Amino acid sequence: MDNIHLSDEELKRLMRKKIGSGTDGTVYYYQNGYLIKLYHNRMEKLIQMKSVLQEEIKIYQKGDEIINFDEEPITYYQNKEEDIRLRAKEAIFYAIERQKQIKKNFLPQSAVYIENYFAGCLLKRVYGIPIHKLIGLSFNTKQKICFSLTESIKELLEHNIYPIDISNSPFVDNYYYNQKKLIIQKGHSHVFVNPLTLESKIIDLEGKSTLYTERKNHKYEQKVLENYFILILEFFYDIDMKEWEREEDFYAFLTEHGIEEEFVNLFSSSKLNINEMNHFIRSLKK
Repeated sequence: MDNIHLSDEELKRLMRKKIGSGTDGTVYYYQNGYLIKLYHNRMEKLIQMKSVLQEEIKIYQKGDEIINFDEEPITYYQNKEEDIRLRAKEAIFYAIERQKQIKKNFLPQSAVYIENYFAGCLLKRVYGIPIHKLIGLSFNTKQKICFSLTESIKELLEHNIYPIDISNSPFVDNYYYNQKKLIIQKGHSHVFVNPLTLESKIIDLEGKSTLYTERKNHKYEQKVLENYFILILEFFYDIDMKEWEREEDFYAFLTEHGIEEEFVNLFSSSKLNINEMNHFIRSLKK
């Protein structure tokens, strides 16, 4: 798909179609089932470069808009020895290339420019219900949803894509700084479920939520699987993982709910395996 080039006037119109904000940027509805995500730090630099955008500045900062202007330089495409976080132009192109092998999830589709200045990316809109809004479903239905999610995660891991924020949920307090004060906003689910097919898709596969590497990385894989483990527990037992301030309380909860010792040991020793996650899901007790 071709890159998107927006004029100043098109940017004005786009900003009236806001869907939501996060630590990296703000998402807007674009057209034909696509979204545009504009990164906060890129917009700040664009604002600094173009005084003509004073009106857009007011729009961008209006209301409770969350603005997290990074002081550090953004991460550009890095060599094979290092990790890639997708907030840079070259890294977006890297994700577009990987989309050819990814069938179950949507990676960034193209880069977005404002007056020839790189500002964000084009995303395929994911339709469905956030997984944490489906906690009231039956145990068997939850299992089917998680079986689908396991396959989605497995595909990403096989291509060295690590959605490290998979457990992000409304239970999580996210802290953001704008230019005047600290804003606290609840988190949101990174998994959307089709209520008809029960198929799961992962969102936010760019920015701070996802790591891309050239080669397999055990540390990042364990981070994903540990967070998936937590997501499963929250989803099946309607719990807030922050309830346990002490580690021993958390493990007491696992014992109380009959979580098999095999999986407790794998979790505690960072030896979880994606191929065993469906077995873990089947082992859960009502």
